[in-house]
Amino acid sequence: GSEMPSRRISIGTVVGNCTIKDEVSISAFTNQAQHCRASALKIFKELFKLFPKTFFGRWPLVLDFQSGDSSRPSLAKGGSLPMMMAICQQDPSPRVRTAGMMAITALLEAPNVKNWPVPLERGPPNTGSYTSLADQVAMTLRQSHDLSFELMKRSSPADAQAGLRAIADLVACTPYSKLR
Repeated sequence: GSEMPSRRISIGTVVGNCTIKDEVSISAFTNQAQHCRASALKIFKELFKLFPKTFFGRWPLVLDFQSGDSSRPSLAKGGSLPMMMAICQQDPSPRVRTAGMMAITALLEAPNVKNWPVPLERGPPNTGSYTSLADQVAMTLRQSHDLSFELMKRSSPADAQAGLRAIADLVACTPYSKLR
């Protein structure tokens, strides 16, 4: 992987009138930050599994569809990715990308997705400002598949493993007969 050089920085902490200087390595901060991001995504995964109906009804908020942030990366088919998927694509840590994919697949494993009562895609993609929940679910399923295949193409074994695991989970929860 890409490891940062072990540089040392000095952090001053003021306690009363005294200043305490601590020498801390940048790599320790990087590891702690990666651990924090991965842990947060693992918590989301557990919440999605524990309360699928609660999060399913708030799909746009969880995945951040409406932010309109054009600075986020996109998959080959165009359009910016929802924040959680952007994390899976561009976070520098394979551990964080893996935790992100696991959180997304946990959300997609909600019983409501597999048992969707109507077709998820009814016609050409919606170009208006409103996107129905069915269209958002279909878009998320397609983007999740694309992202999983993209992870499998990367050189990191952790990414390939995360991609394979995500594909296995997606195959189990995707109602293919409801997609175009």
